[in-house]
Amino acid sequence: MIERDDLTSHQHWLNARDRTCSMARPDFLRQDAHTHLTKTFNVAGIRLSVATNSNSILGFARELLGAESDLTRGPSVNFRLWVDPSVDSGPPWPMPLFRGLSHLVFGGLDHLNSFLINLRTSAVHGRFSPTLAADDVMWKTVILPVMFSALAPSLGLTVLHCAGVAHEGRAFLLAGPSGSGKTTLAIALAQIGFHFLSDDRTLISHNGTNLAAYGILPYAKLRREGRHFFPDVRDIAPACQWGHEEATYILPGPVSNFSADLRPEPADIVFLERQSSPQFLATAVSPPVAAQRLEHGLLQETSDVINHQRQVLTALSTRNCWALQYGGSPHDVAQELKSFLLAPNRRPFNPPSVQTPVNQTVTVARPDPLRRFTPTPFVECFGAMDRTLRIATNNPAILECLRRLFGPAPETSLSSPQFDWRIITGPDDVSKPPWPRMTAFSGPALRFINVGQRSFIAVDLEAREAVALLGGGLAEDEPGLVSIFIPALFYLCAPALGLLPITSACVAKAGQGLLIFGESGSGKTTSSYFAQGEGLEFQSDQSVFLEFQGSKLQAWGDFWPAAFRAASAQLFPELLSRARVVNQGDNSFLALAKSDHPVTMHAVKPTACIFLERGIATSPRLVPLPKLELGQRLGSFIPYKEEQWFESERQRALRALQELPAFRLTCKESSSAARIYRSVFEMHQLLERQT
Repeated sequence: MIERDDLTSHQHWLNARDRTCSMARPDFLRQDAHTHLTKTFNVAGIRLSVATNSNSILGFARELLGAESDLTRGPSVNFRLWVDPSVDSGPPWPMPLFRGLSHLVFGGLDHLNSFLINLRTSAVHGRFSPTLAADDVMWKTVILPVMFSALAPSLGLTVLHCAGVAHEGRAFLLAGPSGSGKTTLAIALAQIGFHFLSDDRTLISHNGTNLAAYGILPYAKLRREGRHFFPDVRDIAPACQWGHEEATYILPGPVSNFSADLRPEPADIVFLERQSSPQFLATAVSPPVAAQRLEHGLLQETSDVINHQRQVLTALSTRNCWALQYGGSPHDVAQELKSFLLAPNRRPFNPPSVQTPVNQTVTVARPDPLRRFTPTPFVECFGAMDRTLRIATNNPAILECLRRLFGPAPETSLSSPQFDWRIITGPDDVSKPPWPRMTAFSGPALRFINVGQRSFIAVDLEAREAVALLGGGLAEDEPGLVSIFIPALFYLCAPALGLLPITSACVAKAGQGLLIFGESGSGKTTSSYFAQGEGLEFQSDQSVFLEFQGSKLQAWGDFWPAAFRAASAQLFPELLSRARVVNQGDNSFLALAKSDHPVTMHAVKPTACIFLERGIATSPRLVPLPKLELGQRLGSFIPYKEEQWFESERQRALRALQELPAFRLTCKESSSAARIYRSVFEMHQLLERQT
């Protein structure tokens, strides 16, 4: 029975909804995050713009990068660093995780603090807690240096694994593996008159004729074994401690880091070969050997970047290159090295005369600590909502899981997908269920989710490419993979696929769909499941995706399993044998595939909207809703704010839904709600026959 109710009885609800919603949507992606504080810096000839809402972060950037700049030409980089005042996390911080794939690099600092680097657009977007935003050590020694050093190669800067010092316009590079003494020698040289550039990573710019050296970090990272050489820092507590590593960061002396005015030109490269006994023996190194040794410290990059870097290494190898066998106190060695490098009778930039044999056929294997170039040899296309997704992975079990979810791959060319997904799994990652809390952030045509600290999803809408890293233990949890991970990935890609997600269940009959809205616990899932017994198709219990075919609106139900509360097993005992448990945080639910076989997806025509409310009355009440109230309600079921360029299509879809018949259904039993759904279809069919 359909009952009519007066709008006045809903006025309190409408007023509250107007204040809190007014067509507003949850901002899970933080599209409205304000970063109104902006400063611009000149970093090695690169225009770096930092936008944030934190005075602390801006202050750290100024300390690290120097004075503001009005540089307008040349390459530019944009940092958007937002502090979320609603969350917090504090030290001790876990060991940071830096991982990437293709042109997207993720930094996971903990489960609430993360950033994404887009190498294609030279931009960084990050979301942080207030406590981390105030941690000067993390910003000045980890976060900002990592951001810029990751971007540097794509900006034409070569990041050498060298310490660097400068004197009167000349730079001297100290190269060598970890433990060779780069840091202690750089500090000792800074204490006797050299400018300190870097103790581990030095930037080299090359404009075709001139070379210049810059530091990435003005601090020297002094480990426990080097502290006894410098009595003035023995009593300073370590600034960071991850695992078994302790390090103290100090300002060694005069600093020329990132200086726009001082661009020291590399004069000598010294390859350190530490010995156990005191000695000092410098031997000239040939250009081929020097270039090869320098390349050993470079990371894997794209072919274009590698070609540019090799040009830089060739230019560097024509400078004075030395192999230094040394031992003893770094202070004594620094004095001898100063005398050697600054000897008045030395001619700078003189190619060495002594040739050291080198096997020219040796190919330098570059490390890939970010895993950007992880092979993804297992590739397959899948169909979803009349779209083709090409999915590449390093784990064949991922494809096998997706075959069970999507069904057989469509007969389509691998060269014409609407979106590319690349999913890699980390076998060394101990992450395992329960699935961690997800937080997200976004930038123009870019959004990412950190799945805890060690897994992430990142989507570049312009490039139509999504990349994801999933911990090995999570990747083995198929129920969570298809109920949490894949839905999150598809949601992020939806606007580029021309799909508008809306939080709704859907039941269908003969190509027509009934959209069922309701708050958590209203019974959407159970009533939609019951509707199968009423001869209706169970299309969706969580999400519907809207699109236009010409002028006609159509809806797709989601393709992932339905999610039941654990208590639903009392109502549907078959869930105990057919559903699988999914754990996320402190919550768990039962995931049930909507069919025993992969569902052949088809769109339906929305014919009515029902807003389901749990009631205590014995008889269900179906009350028509006026368009005004329907519009207010619909806005609150858009799951999150989308890109502004998608706004017109979103508004068009919402206007089309407002033209549909709409009802408020108050019902105690989900089985009764399912019968009402069937009645609404019958009523609609009757009205269609009459017209």
